[in-house]
Amino acid sequence: SERGIKSIMRSCPSPCAKLMRYKKRLEELREADPSLQSIPNFLDNGFSRKVVVAIRAVKSLIESHMTSFSGDISSNWQNYGDLRHSDDGQTFEFYPSKFIEPLRLQLESRLQLQEMMYHSQLFIEYVDERRKLHLSRQELAKRDDVGVFLALWIWCRWKLRKKLN
Repeated sequence: SERGIKSIMRSCPSPCAKLMRYKKRLEELREADPSLQSIPNFLDNGFSRKVVVAIRAVKSLIESHMTSFSGDISSNWQNYGDLRHSDDGQTFEFYPSKFIEPLRLQLESRLQLQEMMYHSQLFIEYVDERRKLHLSRQELAKRDDVGVFLALWIWCRWKLRKKLN
């Protein structure tokens, strides 16, 4: 159902966040670009280069997202249904299960591989390296705070001494 699709799309961050940024950009352009403010302006001038770039980016995002859903269906559509010849011509009946099952197996295999990898010593070491890097960055940030504090303290004392002399 449409409600189900909307809820799935809301929980799917990849295209939605980008589309929202493009929406905001187009709204900003609508305010600034006279070609988007009235039909006569549009008919006289067409879209500005910035609007064309934004619209092409939205189109490309939607196209790549839809392509990621469709897999190899554009070149191998005949594998996912039955093509029948009759007196009326050709008919093609699409069977979603023939399309979904190989994808499901591929996703399950990938998930199994990831799960095995996450239990490996190599991945545990990778996570530990990330942890160490994070801690060292935090330590550097603390030192920077102390350094800034000391620099300000010395500068204030120097200014105060300069005023007194």
